[in-house]
Amino acid sequence: MTGFTLLDRETWDRCTDFDFFMDKGMCIHCCANVEVGKPVRLLKERGLRFFIPMVYLVGRCLNGIEGFRVSAEHYPTHEDARVPVRLDRRDASFPILNSAGNPMNVLVEFSDDFEAFYDRATAVADAAVERGVNTFSQGNACFIMSYVPLAFTDISGYSLEKPSLIPVVIVGKYTWDGDKCTMPVSLTVPHAFVDGMQIAEFYERLQGYCDDPLAAFGLM
Repeated sequence: MTGFTLLDRETWDRCTDFDFFMDKGMCIHCCANVEVGKPVRLLKERGLRFFIPMVYLVGRCLNGIEGFRVSAEHYPTHEDARVPVRLDRRDASFPILNSAGNPMNVLVEFSDDFEAFYDRATAVADAAVERGVNTFSQGNACFIMSYVPLAFTDISGYSLEKPSLIPVVIVGKYTWDGDKCTMPVSLTVPHAFVDGMQIAEFYERLQGYCDDPLAAFGLM
């Protein structure tokens, strides 16, 4: 379980927005195409699975932008039902298929070290496939990433607990058009934590990592 730091309501500049949007349970949703030709080629050359490295890149984006690490916790010394906190990190929750062919989620501790994260994620996923059951408690200190095998233009109506506390990223099937390869990336995040500027920064960072995957993955 990741740690967290209480945010000071007297000095945190987003406190009013946090209270308003937490009360309303509102999320921001966005969908955009990301050019992924370079990581697709690189990962194929290295014999690596595609999805877990993309979970890593998304995790770097979310953990690298402070607003995406904001959450809310019940705190016994406060009268408020939820108080704003800054998580030390968001871990990765993503689906796999167990030995019976049924989807189940696994939770993997996030690390900026790609090789360490990749090895940990594949080990957790492989063990879960063999075990065939989900035994972890997910909590709110994570992000959820999923895959829909369609070249979708948008995904809407994702239902979360209200007020939502977890960013959700859904990626679709990548498609080639000549030399260009694009993949749809849908992001749904609690409005209490971020605004449009952080949403834009997320996509800009993700595209930047995909433009230079050798540096992003540290595979020089």
